[in-house]
Amino acid sequence: YARNGLSYLAFACESGVGANQALRQAVAYCIDVQALCDEFLQGNGAPVYGYYGNGQWMAAQQQDALKQLNVYGKDLEKARALIQQAGYAADSNGKFVNLSFKLAVPAENAAAQALIAQLQESFDSLGVGLEVTELPMDELLKHLYRQTERTYDMFFLGSNFDYIFDPYYTFHTDDAYQGVANFTGLKDTRLMALAQKLRETPQGRQDLYKKRWLEFQ
Repeated sequence: YARNGLSYLAFACESGVGANQALRQAVAYCIDVQALCDEFLQGNGAPVYGYYGNGQWMAAQQQDALKQLNVYGKDLEKARALIQQAGYAADSNGKFVNLSFKLAVPAENAAAQALIAQLQESFDSLGVGLEVTELPMDELLKHLYRQTERTYDMFFLGSNFDYIFDPYYTFHTDDAYQGVANFTGLKDTRLMALAQKLRETPQGRQDLYKKRWLEFQ
């Protein structure tokens, strides 16, 4: 079935390496998402290219348009260039030994293990450090929602969307919404404005909602 949700790698964007967009993009270029789907889901899953699930009606009706988004595939040369863009210098062996990420994953999760294996292989090629911690889900969520001091740069988990898709508070830039609402800590005023525009779509204007949803993605 087409899921009304997705699995994803969330960054802690408020500080540390997760605060740098170029580094977040570099990590994306370290992952072969199609290979993850093939390995873990055995053909019963498909990549997504934004903040949506293929079971959402607006995604189902705009599959061709979604494939025109910036689709990240494994490309270590692009990852290397982005790390350098972020200000990290490689050593004489071409390794970024001064760069490392801390990743939190759910304990005993097969999908997480497949992701870790991919990241470790790519990071080893780049000379980037990776420290993985397996946590019980309740503990992982405390860190994700900043109910305790965050000590991780990335989190792997899955989520389903509400039937009424309204990401406005998820990407709200005000401090009052940081935590359970805006759990990534990303403060992007343009993204928040696009989410606000989406939620202000007049009732009954599905065509306009689809257009604004695609702009948001």
